[in-house]
Amino acid sequence: MVALSDILLAAVAFGPMVLLLYYTLSDYTHPKVEKPFFDDRKVFAFMTFGIVLGTVFFFIDAATGSKDISMLLLMSAVVPILQGLIKLAILNWPKFQRKVDTAFYGLAFGLGISATYAFSKMFLALSDQTADIASIALVLMLGVQIILIFGSTTAMIGVGCARGHPWIYFAYSMIFSFAYSYLLYGLGLAAENGLAIAGVVLMMWAVCIYSYWHVYRIDLPNLIDDAKRGLRYPTKK
Repeated sequence: MVALSDILLAAVAFGPMVLLLYYTLSDYTHPKVEKPFFDDRKVFAFMTFGIVLGTVFFFIDAATGSKDISMLLLMSAVVPILQGLIKLAILNWPKFQRKVDTAFYGLAFGLGISATYAFSKMFLALSDQTADIASIALVLMLGVQIILIFGSTTAMIGVGCARGHPWIYFAYSMIFSFAYSYLLYGLGLAAENGLAIAGVVLMMWAVCIYSYWHVYRIDLPNLIDDAKRGLRYPTKK
């Protein structure tokens, strides 16, 4: 029988993912535009693939975990790079290069990854039955942040592949990934200091919200403007 806590974790992981995908893509399809900038079927396919890959990412993350501080610092950089390179290899496949719809597939891909990754991370964190209300709230909040940061940074990689500058946008996405990863590490160090925890959490929210804002307000609109001047639209077969 499925526990109530599992249903809550699934709602926190998959609910924001679906809402964010719908909210972001709604500006680029019917009825707001006459000709959609992406294929709905491919959006669903990338999201589904991401959901599967998110589980793989979690196991890689768990396998590279360590209690040694120096190793934790190293893994805080290595894991985001490894995850980013896998995303880049998929989104920069020749058939997706320099096509405007790749940016939207990147968003769906990243959000799909984030859903199962966030669920797994929250489930592991809350496996300790002695967790108090504050700890549970913090873990659920981190789950929502994972949705934002994974969706945004993967969309950035997709934009880079659509523009034909994958490595520039990969590096750009890594800035946000590194910032969040090291702040998450800092949150663990601040575990006994309430003021420090609040400060780190606020900075984490700032990174997540700004990364999504940049994708939604700058990267995607600018890409669409350029698309109207020459980049290719998706074609259905």
